[in-house]
Amino acid sequence: MALTSLAACRREHNNSTLESAYYWSTTLQMDSAKRTFLRAHQVKRLYIRFFDIVMSEDNGPVPNATLRFDAVLPDTIEVVPTYSLEAYVLSQVYHNIPHAVKC
Repeated sequence: MALTSLAACRREHNNSTLESAYYWSTTLQMDSAKRTFLRAHQVKRLYIRFFDIVMSEDNGPVPNATLRFDAVLPDTIEVVPTYSLEAYVLSQVYHNIPHAVKC
């Protein structure tokens, strides 16, 4: 009986992987070497840095170094927008959160 219960609660594991890469630059360019890399490694998902977040003296955290698109990616690649957050920005935001909200 106990063995049957354990087997019924067994979790299915999905061992499939999705080949991914990270693109960190201020300009999205796809030369032949980059296209070859994507094909050779069968990359299906690309994490792309869209901008950095920096601390402005006047406005607090603001986007900076926004990505410029000089290429079109193949339709077969999923794009995941990402950003870079300076540690200083994070510390300033954290220090300005009311104490009751902090973990």
